[in-house]
Amino acid sequence: MTAAAAAAPPRPILEARGASRIYRLPRTRPFARREELAAVRDVTLVLHPGEALGIVGESGSGKSTLTRLLVGEERPSAGEVRFNGVDIWDRHDDRARRDLRRRVQIVMQNPRMSMDPRLTVGASLMEPLRSLRIAGDHEARVVEVLEQVGMSRAALNKYPHQFSGGQMQRLAIARALAPRPEVLIADEPVSALDVSIQAQVLNLIKSLVRDLGLGLVLIAHDLAVVAYATSRVMVMAGGLVVEEAPPAELFRRPRAPETRELVEAVMTVEAGLQGRALARHPG
Repeated sequence: MTAAAAAAPPRPILEARGASRIYRLPRTRPFARREELAAVRDVTLVLHPGEALGIVGESGSGKSTLTRLLVGEERPSAGEVRFNGVDIWDRHDDRARRDLRRRVQIVMQNPRMSMDPRLTVGASLMEPLRSLRIAGDHEARVVEVLEQVGMSRAALNKYPHQFSGGQMQRLAIARALAPRPEVLIADEPVSALDVSIQAQVLNLIKSLVRDLGLGLVLIAHDLAVVAYATSRVMVMAGGLVVEEAPPAELFRRPRAPETRELVEAVMTVEAGLQGRALARHPG
């Protein structure tokens, strides 16, 4: 191997290249021209294996639409979404989208949406293994992921209503980990939790990224949350990425007006950098 090859950065695991998503709105009157809404505009995102990337912005900034593009729920109107270098919407390579469904998993804001209340936790954790046709001992795998999130196997025979919000988010993370993903997308994973539990769940996510070598995309409306758990942050507003930098730089030298507003919403710069300002926006 040449020195140049040895020094080459690893290939990105997940990318958006000039991705846009435009929706056509209903007509306001018969035969009128249909207006368009650009929810995401020309966004480029690059995530490497083991990297923690934050995406932050107010409601309506385009974060949720970008999330749906990254997990393959929606097709971009323009641009590409690539997983391991392959366009997931390439009609000549259907394997890319199948690969994405297994290897990119999402943790939602409301953990109870991840679990069928009629099923035991064990059945819910095994469901993605079965639906994705993953071979192996499913029961052993769910016990393993329960241990990884700090839960015991006693949870297997219980039902979702028997757990607190923080415990449910741990179980939702376990469910996402079950298929052995390479990328974890956490969409507002702590905003529905009590303030006292938020840091615990963020610490769990940080440790899993470190120990399992996962790529992480953490999406939030609170700059303090992404500053605590990621090493690079993209700020979105109006469907655009208006600024991108390490979190410490965003706090100390915010350039975009939207970034300055997010910084001002955090109690102090020091509290934000240390993750102690999570109480600012508990929900």
